[in-house]
Amino acid sequence: MGLGRKGFLFTLIALLLASLFTLWFSASFAQPIDHEVEMNRLRVEYLNQFVLSFEDQLQDAIGLSVYESLKYMGYDGLFNEGAYYTPLTFNATLQGCLQVWQSLPTHPDCGPVDYSYPTIVGMLENFTRNELYLDAQVTVHSVNVSFDNFAWEVTVTYRYSLVVDDVVAIIDRSNQTRTFYVSIEGLPDPLLARGVPATPIYRPINKYYTTLWNSSQFVTYFQNRDYIHTVYSPSYFQRFFGNISASPCCGIETVLHQDELNPIMPIANYSQVDYYYINVTEFNCSRLYDVDFLLTGEALQLDANRTARYSLLSASDPRC
Repeated sequence: MGLGRKGFLFTLIALLLASLFTLWFSASFAQPIDHEVEMNRLRVEYLNQFVLSFEDQLQDAIGLSVYESLKYMGYDGLFNEGAYYTPLTFNATLQGCLQVWQSLPTHPDCGPVDYSYPTIVGMLENFTRNELYLDAQVTVHSVNVSFDNFAWEVTVTYRYSLVVDDVVAIIDRSNQTRTFYVSIEGLPDPLLARGVPATPIYRPINKYYTTLWNSSQFVTYFQNRDYIHTVYSPSYFQRFFGNISASPCCGIETVLHQDELNPIMPIANYSQVDYYYINVTEFNCSRLYDVDFLLTGEALQLDANRTARYSLLSASDPRC
């Protein structure tokens, strides 16, 4: 998600609300003047449609804010932090990124604030007031992000109130709660952002899926620098803390390339599985395999478990 996505979002908002506005008043003026009751009924009907569309745009705004906050925190934020987050600093920084106000040009932990939901909500309110002559008051009471439910998505639950005031009706949607999901694909891997030792690697998380590994599948996965879901690996959330313990529900992993390795790695017997390498995990040479250079186009060494799991034993040689 970048500026292009933001531009698309607000173009969509403008088209959607303008369409409702046209539909609303064209329907009203199509009625004879003595059908005031019917006109009011139609006006309330279209007002309800507007509220539903406004709520959908609010959800999009919050989703965009969550995505951009995690994007910043997963690379630049970790660099500025100088270390992996703790649960306390992570939660405080995330909420700060989500809530930073429009009046601030930047936020020390979040960078530009174009994607904070107060900024986007303010634009929605102003558009509605200035273009549709409706008074829409929006309050986002809370936004909570939970991580360890799915490998490729985070769960967002938010509570809000929306009151829309028109000449014929007031629609009060106070204390509403919604839950939706935001994909982590395209976000930088927080574990690799710290590097070894402190040499940052910018690696966007992109999903690879296969039901049957073979050498051809592995080459595609490896060359695309993709990620897979496994029960043996740390989750996206754990990676913010440098925690490499297994997450049965949400573990993801990738294999590093030579250009991502640290030239002064302190050990020689390492696996290029991302979290093993970042954690400087040393293997006995009998538990390491060199994958055929002709297959991958570069030197690649993997631990025995991954060599077998990726079906590369026939295309690999034991280290010793």
